Amino acid sequence: MLGAVDSRHTGAASGLNSAVAQLGGVIVIALIGQVLATRGGAFAQAFSVSAVAGAMLALAAGATIVFLFRPAKAGLAAGATGG
Repeated sequence: MLGAVDSRHTGAASGLNSAVAQLGGVIVIALIGQVLATRGGAFAQAFSVSAVAGAMLALAAGATIVFLFRPAKAGLAAGATGG
């Protein structure tokens, strides 16, 4: 968006862009608050299930890194460089 604005107005355009983004965030937070106020129990349950699932995926990713991506041994690294 800022590339389409004349160079004299980039500061104002940047400020407007930031203000619109913040306003969008405020509106979304207000809407989420309203939804949680009317149907909070179901959303809280779904959130806890998805939080546990996300934690399990993060642990699986960490385990994958630990077991599959081990550093090369010093002897192999020296031999690979030709030294």
